[in-house]
Amino acid sequence: YISVSLGFTGPTCQTNINDCHSSPCHHGECVDGINSYRCNCNPGYTGFLCQTPINECLSNPCQHGGFCEDLINGYQCRCRPGTSGPNCEHNVNECFTNPCRNGATCEDGINSYSCVCAAGFIGVHCETNIDECASSPCANGGKCIDLANGFKCDCPRGYFDARCLSDVNECESNPCFNGGTCEDEVNKYICHCPQG
Repeated sequence: YISVSLGFTGPTCQTNINDCHSSPCHHGECVDGINSYRCNCNPGYTGFLCQTPINECLSNPCQHGGFCEDLINGYQCRCRPGTSGPNCEHNVNECFTNPCRNGATCEDGINSYSCVCAAGFIGVHCETNIDECASSPCANGGKCIDLANGFKCDCPRGYFDARCLSDVNECESNPCFNGGTCEDEVNKYICHCPQG
């Protein structure tokens, strides 16, 4: 006669039934209990039967837009160009070679950079000096000299100020004698003398 008690077998119920006999754990080791078992999951798996792979990419470990590939008990980041490192955490500094010219500021991006030009310069690398003389800003025959972020007028005789607009007043020194009146002209004056 064989006696049966829950989880045991044998004439005197002395033998614990091996509940792990059917290998219920998918990815782990089965530990037998009394009318029960538990699964010790292999790394990378979870669930009562170790049936569910753990998705290590759920925490978004890849930085700078890197693509995360889930592996068994791990992950691998595929980095975008311009980044590196196990988690794509290193951004390559494209400004390292100083590509911007004429005092421009380089702003590093991801696999790119941009140049913020100093006043008076344009272009991808700020390589072009803006010609402030293109609009012919000097009046009265003044010669325009282009500068960085500005211009200078070389005025002909008789004119002054930044754009050669003002006529020099040659009568200012009172050059006419004996009560004569002075008439200012460009780079000269005329004295109108009284009778006699």
